[in-house]
Amino acid sequence: MARYLTPAKIGLLALIELYTEEAVPSDAVLPVLSFIISHILDHGHGDPARARDTRWGRAERTVNLVVTVKDFEKLLSSYPFAMGMPGRKLWDQFLAKLWDINSLDALHGFFERMPALLARPREERRVAGDDDSQDPGGGGKVTLSRNSPLGAFVRRAALEFQRLRFHDGAELWSAFVAYRQPTAQYLRRKNPAFGRLSFDNVLLLGERDEWRQDSAAALAAAAYGDMLSGDGDGAAAVSTEDVEALLEFQIEQMQKFGDRIPIEIRRQFQDLLRDSFLVPSLTHYLSFLDAWRAGDYTTAFDYLHRYFDYTMQHRDRLFYQYALMNLAVLQADFGCYKEAVSAMLETVSTARENRDMTCLNFALNWLFHFGRAHPDLVRNLESDSLLGSGKESLAFLRVKAKESGMWTLWSSVLLSEAKVALVNGDSVATAFEYLVRSSQVIVERNLKTMFGSQLSLAAALWDRLGQAHLSALASETFLSCHARHSVFDDELKHTCRIALALAERGKYDEALGRLDGLDANSLRSWKASQHWHKHRGIVKLQRDLRHNNLDGAGRLLGQLLQSKGDDLEPDLAFLVDSLNIDYLR
Repeated sequence: MARYLTPAKIGLLALIELYTEEAVPSDAVLPVLSFIISHILDHGHGDPARARDTRWGRAERTVNLVVTVKDFEKLLSSYPFAMGMPGRKLWDQFLAKLWDINSLDALHGFFERMPALLARPREERRVAGDDDSQDPGGGGKVTLSRNSPLGAFVRRAALEFQRLRFHDGAELWSAFVAYRQPTAQYLRRKNPAFGRLSFDNVLLLGERDEWRQDSAAALAAAAYGDMLSGDGDGAAAVSTEDVEALLEFQIEQMQKFGDRIPIEIRRQFQDLLRDSFLVPSLTHYLSFLDAWRAGDYTTAFDYLHRYFDYTMQHRDRLFYQYALMNLAVLQADFGCYKEAVSAMLETVSTARENRDMTCLNFALNWLFHFGRAHPDLVRNLESDSLLGSGKESLAFLRVKAKESGMWTLWSSVLLSEAKVALVNGDSVATAFEYLVRSSQVIVERNLKTMFGSQLSLAAALWDRLGQAHLSALASETFLSCHARHSVFDDELKHTCRIALALAERGKYDEALGRLDGLDANSLRSWKASQHWHKHRGIVKLQRDLRHNNLDGAGRLLGQLLQSKGDDLEPDLAFLVDSLNIDYLR
């Protein structure tokens, strides 16, 4: 299959041609253009309120358009045709465009007339003697600027078709016939003269005039295989670029928001990979992320090695530190702390050797936070002056982040300094100073993903000062205004904080309702699911203790105490211990 062109892109080109012919009614212009742009440009949704609902919408739209022509039907069947007989729909004219491409030669002719949709350059019009005030396209048609999104798409499609070898062009034609074939039944109802071989004009003319009756059928069976009988394997015509774009999009979404791929989209994507003859190496990294989120350590470890083995073979050692960094984070998540520290220290050494400041700063920041959570494992490192003390590390990171323009890291370091001030018993004013400085960086640099950490620290600070209502207000502000731009872990932590605050006021059902209202697909992630179940168990434990249901409280407490030493946060472990004391009393 071609690297870029697919039958779906031919459909988009036919729709663009209808638009340039002014065959699209005025009320359909905006929906049609929005539909085209959504498939040829990589952009986010314009409405922030629908950001979570459309988070995976782009991948779903791309897959649906590649697999079936029904998306075109949903768009065009509700609008009338601007020209011609009354009662005809824009969908009818679109099908006429598609079925006018009735042979491989007609497909070549379709792409040869694509450049005519573009406005001619000024120099070309001057050489031709055209007046600049006249319509550059001629004929009263709409012409596309060569540098506009539609114009760039048309130019690239025409260029990619010219580059196709004959074999690839023939495959594109066969795939286009199969993609268009489900609409044959609709056209047969509209036009009784529509024949069985109308999809290929060469076969149709041969059946009518020149060839023997069985010759056309034999040639059709040889050229199109089982498509005519409907026994084909239903393979989708997917381009290499579509597969790579979907891979990059899914990886970006998983890294940005911490979600797993929805089951339906993953199933459709696996079907596309099966139909593609080329499987990019990023597929292994996507499988690694999904296995990691699912809590499957063995599978994640295997896919991580597969991806970076391929990367090291085909690129160079500049990517080695990122392999080590991913390995360290993976091992830390699954409790292999000593191995994680060793891998991250090797990441620091390799990043220094390759002068990769981005990777180096991230590794040092990770080691600092890991040291706060597990001081016993890094105490020897600090005594050997390999990394320095915590304050020295933060000061170094703050300076380097500011020098290199790593605003997210700079804001994160300022928040870490505020946390250190609280832990060390410094004045509240010092903690607030770091918090405000971090907030200034976030607002000035528009770091939307950092609002979760910043407001989480603000909520903890207000809670430490005894202002529970201000703490809850900070969490509510995040959920109302910033949750759609942040990772799911931030949304989960703020929701859990609100749920615990409601439970302390005796509103157990409302607290459980807030927890149950979280996105189900996001909770498929192993780590998020564990965090969610623990907070849900704590709310139920508080309810059972208040209602004197000691049997239920004992069962919940036994489950919580089993995992307390592994992955409960310090404040959560303190809360569980306090509830254990209440139970024993």
